[in-house]
Amino acid sequence: MNVKALLFASACALVVASCNNKPAITYINDPKKLQEALINAKEGDTIYVDEGTMEFTSSLSMMDKKNVTIKGKGMNKTVLSFKNMAKGTGGEGLKVNNCENVLVCDLSLRDMKGDGFKASECMNITMRALQVSWSNPNDSTNGAYALYPVTSTNVIVEDCDVSNASDAGIYVGQSYHAIVRRNKVHNNVAGIEIENCTNVDVYENEAYDNTGGLLVFSLPDIPVKNGTGIRIYNNKVHDNNLANFAPPANSVAIVPAGTGFLVMATPNVEVFNNEFLNHQTVNCGIVTYMATGREIKDPEGLNKGYNPFVWGISIHDNKMTKKPGLPDTTRDLGKALALAFKGNTPDIAFDGILFPGMLVDGKLPEDKRICIRNNGAATFANIDLANNMKNISTDITLFDCTLTAIEPYKAADTKVAAAPVAATTAAPAKAEEPKSN
Repeated sequence: MNVKALLFASACALVVASCNNKPAITYINDPKKLQEALINAKEGDTIYVDEGTMEFTSSLSMMDKKNVTIKGKGMNKTVLSFKNMAKGTGGEGLKVNNCENVLVCDLSLRDMKGDGFKASECMNITMRALQVSWSNPNDSTNGAYALYPVTSTNVIVEDCDVSNASDAGIYVGQSYHAIVRRNKVHNNVAGIEIENCTNVDVYENEAYDNTGGLLVFSLPDIPVKNGTGIRIYNNKVHDNNLANFAPPANSVAIVPAGTGFLVMATPNVEVFNNEFLNHQTVNCGIVTYMATGREIKDPEGLNKGYNPFVWGISIHDNKMTKKPGLPDTTRDLGKALALAFKGNTPDIAFDGILFPGMLVDGKLPEDKRICIRNNGAATFANIDLANNMKNISTDITLFDCTLTAIEPYKAADTKVAAAPVAATTAAPAKAEEPKSN
């Protein structure tokens, strides 16, 4: 071998040796060691969780960390089971609090006493490719939420599969700037619920076999007031006719089986390019908080800190088909529709209650109207709930209008303080031209 060949061979050997000296990935397969890794995580760490099922007797938790990834070998491969949780040890499977830039991915959480994965007070939290479920279907003692980011900023929930939650499979609450995309949500009371949130995009999800497919709610008596600026698009929402099994005190207990989409007390919501198929009660509902019949105890008072009305709602370019038969009469909204329409309920229903403080000559301003158009052969009804349904109208042409499209999701640069949103908050900044996808 000549000198050049010898030098080249030596260099190659050094490269191979260098590659082989990279530290090996250590996969954790012990519950105690996994909790220790979460406690001791340093900035930039990736915690690898091994394939197989690990049994836990208490919650896992991580606090005050930055730039940490928790990664399994794949949903249904890496399984964290909480069916043997001891009483008094906490209800959640995994809790992440006051963290920044955290990714949890590629694993399953099962049979928690409470919620599946709760992230609170976080900045840049991503839940990806997670499977979260309970073994007992239709059970009110199951945890309320499978995936539960709350009071956080820049939230992403994507490519997950969640089922059997007694409230919502994916619940994003009191948060700012969130994306919920490409998830499968099924056999929950609510498939996806966006509650008291601002600047959220929900798209390319499939919601089926829930009581209600997609919900956008703003509720009173909590620190963050009305949400606003929500876009619901390119989702397939079908066959959500599961009997409601939520505990009676839960907000979703009011939702009748057979609800595709329901927006309540949340202004500035755009719903477009979705499929709402085969729902026995209503494909799309638009209601104020008064439709619940529940008291508002918010100390700041009606129309101040919390506003129970809706405005700036645009439902356009969706495909809708109804399931024949009577609506779910175990819930008040279903009863009202059954009474008014017998077996021929509309695809889209509005309770007809307008915000008095916003009316000009008895009407909402042009940029704050309820607009419904280009939804094929979808039927409509204003059920005039304020007057005990005395003047029901099915004239959809009264709502044939167009609003400027809501601006797409844009991440926040800094964490947004969990402060109340003013009752008459204007719509978020608009795109220069209307968006249709």
